Amino acid sequence: MNANGVPSPLDRASGATGDGRAESTPARDSFLDVLRAVSICRVVLLHTLLRPPTVYLPWVMWIYPGMPEVFFVSGAVTAQMLSRRRAGEVVIRRIRRIALPYVWFAACALFVMITTDLRSDEPGASFPWKHAWHWAVPLLAPTGSRDRVFLWGQLWYVGAFLWLVLAASGLLWLHRRVGAWCAIVPLAGFAFTQWLTKIHGVVVDEAIITTFQFGIFFALGPSYARIREWRSRSLVALGGGFAAMGVLTAFVIEPIHDKGTQELYASRSAHLLIGAAWMLVALSARVPIERWIDRRRGALDAVVGRINQRTFTLYLWGLPANAVANSLSRRIDSQPARMVAYLVLTAIVLAVFVVCFGQLEDLAARRRRRWLPVGAAGGHAVASSAAGPGT
Repeated sequence: MNANGVPSPLDRASGATGDGRAESTPARDSFLDVLRAVSICRVVLLHTLLRPPTVYLPWVMWIYPGMPEVFFVSGAVTAQMLSRRRAGEVVIRRIRRIALPYVWFAACALFVMITTDLRSDEPGASFPWKHAWHWAVPLLAPTGSRDRVFLWGQLWYVGAFLWLVLAASGLLWLHRRVGAWCAIVPLAGFAFTQWLTKIHGVVVDEAIITTFQFGIFFALGPSYARIREWRSRSLVALGGGFAAMGVLTAFVIEPIHDKGTQELYASRSAHLLIGAAWMLVALSARVPIERWIDRRRGALDAVVGRINQRTFTLYLWGLPANAVANSLSRRIDSQPARMVAYLVLTAIVLAVFVVCFGQLEDLAARRRRRWLPVGAAGGHAVASSAAGPGT
């Protein structure tokens, strides 16, 4: 709320009125809805395009990395929720929204890996039993057999999300006192993990590293209302600076080609900087994007609403869909035909997974269970959209 008592954009999105009371139904922030939907689709697309030898396009990593934006939206929406509810209630609601889809996915993944381990003597099929407890308490990233990375490689997100949800009230408290400078806390944690891993060779769990890495964007989420008021040219200029630093980091300071790859993820620092650059560019285009959204409100609500009701399902089951499609398409000799078949099969298999398992997100959110999600009907709360996959 500004000095004149007029609610800020974040106040309106969180349901706060000029006298400090909360409205019964928070206003929708269509820009955050679209940003989140595009980001999760970008993550799924990236996983799909990194399946050598069928298809391998590492340069796609440089175009709009999705996870920084996912965590930024998560931080913004979580701040809205904390302005209306007690911290304990918010934590319970957030965990509940991911618990059921995660437990079902974990049960399926463990069944496949353990039965494979019992039937095979191959080292790659061996299940790491000493880390099995991570699946029950995923504050540390669950791991599995090397031959089944598609069943656990994406689960670092669950641990990072849980840590950030637990820390959200503290970060918001700090944000109210120092503003966006609160992002220094996760930034310092990220720098410390990099110092441990690169200088001293200490193995740090993936969930811990990514908690700090993407926690920077999560901590900036409550600043969304202020950032959206910046001039577009300032956001673009700042984004250009981050992009330049990211390229310098990836090719000079921490050369990714020394690791034999072109993947942006080979340098966590470069990924952080490039992600920040794209996020600022997206925010700079907020006004024209919102105008475009308004002109296409009905059709866009249907698409974005359906995606946002199934984001955690798309994220969890995207890699298994890639693996199934890749296995089936390998039977085709022609490389172009194999790539086309792989992409088509990925879409089909993922659609089947979404239909079969997406209803778990409805149950977790206490919505009416549906085989297919229903698009938004206009004016729904941004808080009802997940603040990240499955939230």
